[in-house]
Amino acid sequence: GGNQLAIVDQLVLLDGSGSYDANNDPLTYSWNMVSKPKDSFATLSDPLVVDPDFVPDVDGWYLISLVVNDGELDSDPDNATILAIDANNIDEFVQALWDA
Repeated sequence: GGNQLAIVDQLVLLDGSGSYDANNDPLTYSWNMVSKPKDSFATLSDPLVVDPDFVPDVDGWYLISLVVNDGELDSDPDNATILAIDANNIDEFVQALWDA
């Protein structure tokens, strides 16, 4: 979960390895790109692995959700919000943060 900052056209790594089951049952993973910018064609590399990745293709917000299953029950979704910015605009972004 949490928030991340990413650069457009740079690989974003996701990691569900912190998930665990109290009974040590094997886990399955189900990642979902819940929302993305209107003009984005980004997709997850493999939504069923512990550590998929994706490449944000336009600037904006990407919401990623992970649900883990232990063979019996689904976890509550864990969400990550990723803000992708164009590398050409990074100076303006940093200045806006500084001024906030």
